[in-house]
Amino acid sequence: MARADLRALVGNLGAAEAPAPPVQSVPDERRAVIEATPTAPTATKSSNPRSPSRTTSRAHQPTPIATRYSDFQRKETRLRADQQNALTEHARRLNRAKGTSGARITDNTLIRVAVDLLLSKADKLAGRNEAELGRALGLRDEQR
Repeated sequence: MARADLRALVGNLGAAEAPAPPVQSVPDERRAVIEATPTAPTATKSSNPRSPSRTTSRAHQPTPIATRYSDFQRKETRLRADQQNALTEHARRLNRAKGTSGARITDNTLIRVAVDLLLSKADKLAGRNEAELGRALGLRDEQR
């Protein structure tokens, strides 16, 4: 099935704009050089306006030390005010202690570590609500 022309579907919105320049072909000798040159990851338009508009090259293999924002999946969560404040305090304290070396430690860094810790103890999880799940992992009620 042929793709519909977007302008035909939307109407004559782009009539005032200049038409896009035609795509020029690249001579064969230049094409060989371009194809042999490694390229940076290309940008793509994201459906979420707050998420980064980057993609990673298939050849890109992130190192455990230097991960990039775009290497992570977005997952939203609701935190209590005391949790958010404590995360920020701890991230700042850890950043001051480490100095200028290494990657910046953020609230999200600490959350990822906490999720890894939770998942490593997932076999101990049991309960019908948040309080019971916390107690199964040894958290006291006043810690939550």
